[in-house]
Amino acid sequence: MSSDLKLEGYRDSAVKGAAAGGLAGLAIGGIGLLLSPKFAPKLNTLSVPLKAFWVGSAVIAGAVINGERAYHTFDRHVRASIPSKHMAPILHEHVVTQSEPAPSMSEFIAEHRYSIIGGTWAIGMSISMLYLSRQKYMTFTQKLVQARMYAQAITIIALTATAGVSMTTKREDVKPATDVYVEKKPWK
Repeated sequence: MSSDLKLEGYRDSAVKGAAAGGLAGLAIGGIGLLLSPKFAPKLNTLSVPLKAFWVGSAVIAGAVINGERAYHTFDRHVRASIPSKHMAPILHEHVVTQSEPAPSMSEFIAEHRYSIIGGTWAIGMSISMLYLSRQKYMTFTQKLVQARMYAQAITIIALTATAGVSMTTKREDVKPATDVYVEKKPWK
């Protein structure tokens, strides 16, 4: 596969994955917005821009997460399609064999870091809203802002932890493919 075809494939898979993730985020955000009056009537008091932000955040998160997953899936497919005798000199990467043990916990965390971070935010937001719901002298907006701050702190901790785990799972012998992208310089 030539470099131009690989780049097109990477871009196409990322765009298709981002579109599918964005639609899923739109569905989840829209359903959440429609069901929120039933389960949390105070969310109905949010202004229209905050409701739009709610749905927009779900769309963007879905697009980013699913787009990156599609990109990495295509990357694994491309690397697996290279014959093993050509794999070592081109990619200088560890070849996965059938006899290799199951992925470790750190590899799982590195692979699913966005899901872990998003889940940590959702759990942090839920727990802090439950905790703050007992505060009698705060308005709903104050409780929402306070819960967001708590969830943001928890999310930053999770982000830092998953980044550290992702960095430690990288192998030193892995080098990028040499023919994936060659910059075309018109002056040469």
